[in-house]
Amino acid sequence: MNTKKSFLIKDWDKFVKEGRGDGRCEKYRPAFTVREVCSRTQRERVFIGRFGRTFENMSHGETLTLLQLDWNDDVAEVREQFPLDPGITAKIADELHLCHPGYTRGGTIMTTDFLVTWKKPDGSVFKKAFQVKSSERDLENGRTRAKLQIESEYWKRKGIPWCVLLSKSYNRIFCSNLEILHPYRETRFTDRDLKFMLDILKREIVCNYFLQYSSASGELEPLPDKGISLSVTDGLKILLSRKLLVFPDHSKLLTDCHLRDFRENSHVSC
Repeated sequence: MNTKKSFLIKDWDKFVKEGRGDGRCEKYRPAFTVREVCSRTQRERVFIGRFGRTFENMSHGETLTLLQLDWNDDVAEVREQFPLDPGITAKIADELHLCHPGYTRGGTIMTTDFLVTWKKPDGSVFKKAFQVKSSERDLENGRTRAKLQIESEYWKRKGIPWCVLLSKSYNRIFCSNLEILHPYRETRFTDRDLKFMLDILKREIVCNYFLQYSSASGELEPLPDKGISLSVTDGLKILLSRKLLVFPDHSKLLTDCHLRDFRENSHVSC
């Protein structure tokens, strides 16, 4: 049975002692889980192997955001449902003459959907914070606007860039491709098996250059380490998910591609 909780400001000390919002990388613990909150949106738990843990997403828009962050090689760390210090948010609300979220119950702990750490070319890092909404229509509610104003000022005082992302404005083709490839991105293969797949499928592409991806059939030879045989389409998705092969993922659905759309990525090796 799901346990719904109210995260009130008065419980902040207990909240901190429980380690919510604490930890880094695979040890990070979000402010709350999908089982602990009521939501009208599609809540989803998504495992991301690159970050070593399962993420708690409160909407499908957050899941699409997470998949894009995972795909971006410049992203070093993602912390979802990141709690904001209520001592600061309450002060900001008072200064801006705004009603703090949950004010009728003494105030609730605010969160930011994603706090993301990015890598710079010189090896240093910087952070950005994001709140995810579905569309401009979600910003019309007065309470939502007040919450976002408080959140914006919070991150401004922390010196961290913050913005609202509208998931309905995302590239739908790219998002669909990421959803298709994500399960294959989480599979585990040795470098030798990946190179074996790549060598075979490069020949397949040359021999069947004009063949539609969805029409590709047959199986690969057994992998040298795993010893299993994969279908041609599964092999392609595994290589695409690791960017060993690339295709026009922002402009063409994978299911609409021909083998000629796939090419080896010279910037990534097994």
